[in-house]
Amino acid sequence: MKRLKIATWTVVISLFTASILPSFPQDGRAPRLRIGDIFELSIGGVPNEEIPMINKVYTIGEDGSINLSYIGRVYVAGLTVTEAQQRIEGAFRSAQIFTNPAISINMSAARFVNVEGAVRAPQRVPYTSDLTLMGVISACGGFNEFANQKEITLSREGSTMKFNARDLRKNPALDPKLQPGDKISIPQAWW
Repeated sequence: MKRLKIATWTVVISLFTASILPSFPQDGRAPRLRIGDIFELSIGGVPNEEIPMINKVYTIGEDGSINLSYIGRVYVAGLTVTEAQQRIEGAFRSAQIFTNPAISINMSAARFVNVEGAVRAPQRVPYTSDLTLMGVISACGGFNEFANQKEITLSREGSTMKFNARDLRKNPALDPKLQPGDKISIPQAWW
């Protein structure tokens, strides 16, 4: 009976979490490539003399694409690294340049989460896949004495969401995972 109650509460909490955080997924999805991202691309499964023509550092242009030898522009903005690898491999295959290319993308530039406002050390925090809202605030030295901890704003790709630090401390499952480019704002309290 006790296990049934625990299982029931686990389901209720999971459903509640999913219902209040619809625009900020908690499933650990991989971050997406963005305009301006810099990465190193390597190719295998092709003749050795062709490798230096492809293995380079690329920057995603304003149009969301990179320019590759032999095939031209390939749109990669908005894709995960795995999706971009597959798209590039497919482009080489469909252009009949290489029959079995194996693309590897290594993100060479750091990506950040920006934190501003009433924290002890507002800054750009290097992104890691396990970074959460409360984790990034801790990385900034925590809240300062004037922080309004009930009005934390998380901005991502044009949408915003408000959080209360007290709720996140009570239930860490509600603490959203962050993505590169997220902006966290903590206002001052007006007493």
